[in-house]
This record gives sequence, structure tokens and C-alpha cells, in this order.
Amino acid sequence: MAAGTQVNLAVAMDKAFCFYYEDNLELFKSLGIHILPFSPLAGEQVPKEAHGIYIGGGYPELYLEELQKQLWVKFSIRNCWSKHMPIIAECGGFMYLYDAIEDKEGQSYRMVGIIPGKAKMTEKLGPFGYINIEMPENSLFGEAPTVLRGHEFHYSISENDGGDLFVSKPNGKQWSEGFCKPYLYAAYPHLYFYSNIDSAIHFKQAMISYKKNMSKIEA
Repeated sequence: MAAGTQVNLAVAMDKAFCFYYEDNLELFKSLGIHILPFSPLAGEQVPKEAHGIYIGGGYPELYLEELQKQLWVKFSIRNCWSKHMPIIAECGGFMYLYDAIEDKEGQSYRMVGIIPGKAKMTEKLGPFGYINIEMPENSLFGEAPTVLRGHEFHYSISENDGGDLFVSKPNGKQWSEGFCKPYLYAAYPHLYFYSNIDSAIHFKQAMISYKKNMSKIEA
């Protein structure tokens, strides 16, 4: 990759957001995407040099009070969203983008506020296992239809879980969920980008487009 095509991906990495396929991060690096770790729990805002955000899964439900207090972190993510910065938010990261997360006792904690509604913790395991994820509309991962493989595992439900993804399991079970737009993927499924390397390339291209647009605005 030419130096001019390098882009920076802010990746949330702490105890609340700690689940990532290492293969995904290595693939991004091989495509010329520089990883910038930041910790929402520690109050670290999205790095100013970032051209994209990746918020993976983990255990935000264990740190709801701490995450709620980090107002500037949440503001920085909303600010990036308002500028159409490409964002991937999987499972726990997806929950973090809601207006709120409700714990098992029914208490709500304010989160980022990009997605209306709240995620609610439950005692029951939701959809579980390896899945195929089809994106029937154009998105930051490419022209429709784009298909990736991944997996889903969570003990929560949401008031507004979207319907942009067509998900299927090997046993024939099918359903719709999630949000997948030209500059946002926010859903429970964890994506495995080696199942469709072109999707990672398209994601990088979305970051390049964002970088170019920001350069024009700041010029």
C-alpha cells in the first residue's frame, strides 16, 4: 500500500471492550490500516487522527456506571458520527451506542446515544453460534449483497435492534437484525473479515473517503 493510502482506525480496548478476532486486526494492518487503541473506560476520547472507529464486544454491562460518567468520550464518538466517520460496533460495542443500557435490576445508564432506545440485560442467552450475515443494501462493506461469516453470543435484548442484516444459521434458522449503513455497522454479530476480504478493503476505502472529505473541510 502506498503511504498516502494509510488510514488510522481507533479501536476501543479495555475491560469493557475486549473481544476482537485477532485475525481481523492483523488483516486491517496488512491493508495499511494503522490501529490506534483507546480506552472509553479510562476516559480516552477518540484520537483526533482517527479516520474510523471499531468498538468490539466485551462486558460493558459490568462497567455501566463508569461508562456513563465518561461524558467527553461519548461526545467524541457522537461528534465523529455526525461527521460520517465509518464506525463498526459489534455486540457490546453495539449496546454502547444506544441511548442507554438497562441492567438486570432495571436501572438504566446513559450511553453514547447514536441509536435510539436501550439494550436490556437478561438472564437468557440470545441467538448463539456461527452465522452467515448478508447485507442486502449497499454499506461500508461494499455493494449489495455482501455476505460475511461471524458469530453471535449475548445475554441482552434491545428495544430497537434494527433489521438491515439477514442472518442465517446452518440449521436453517433465519432472522433480521442490526444496522448497516454507508458509514455504520452496529449489530450483535461479530464479523470475521477473512470470510470476505473485499469487505475489509471496502471498509478501508470508506475511511479513505472520510479522510479526503475532512482534508477538504479543513483546507
